[in-house]
Amino acid sequence: MAQNQSVDELRSRFVRFFSFLIGEEATDVDQVKWMACNNKGFMVHISNLADVQEKVQHYIKVMSRPVGKHAGMFNEKDAIWSGVYKERLTEMLVTTVSYPVIQDDELRGVVAVGVPVTELAQLAHTANVRHISIKLLNAFVEVLEC
Repeated sequence: MAQNQSVDELRSRFVRFFSFLIGEEATDVDQVKWMACNNKGFMVHISNLADVQEKVQHYIKVMSRPVGKHAGMFNEKDAIWSGVYKERLTEMLVTTVSYPVIQDDELRGVVAVGVPVTELAQLAHTANVRHISIKLLNAFVEVLEC
């Protein structure tokens, strides 16, 4: 009975359990899957390096659900953008946008996501961007690629 009480207590908390089993020889798959599924999360088995990016995308989809639900609480002015940098694994040019997580006037953490510059370029229409900005962006990107 004590085990059921602790599971019920966990369910009443805002806890999500995400597990990534790595390697073909991973054991205890059923137990780890049970923990994840009973705690608003999921379990992913990554058998080789090629699967990493695809499998981790599931985590991002699940974690973005509460952000979408509470999107009205975020103000554009609260966003903090990083400079453009080359992502280590894909070698794509990326920028990061982050927001402070504040609860009861107390900083609880930070939420952030990396955004490929190519994604931003698809959103920006040339007609809506000043000519000088395009020149500066192109010059900045060219410097980074050197």
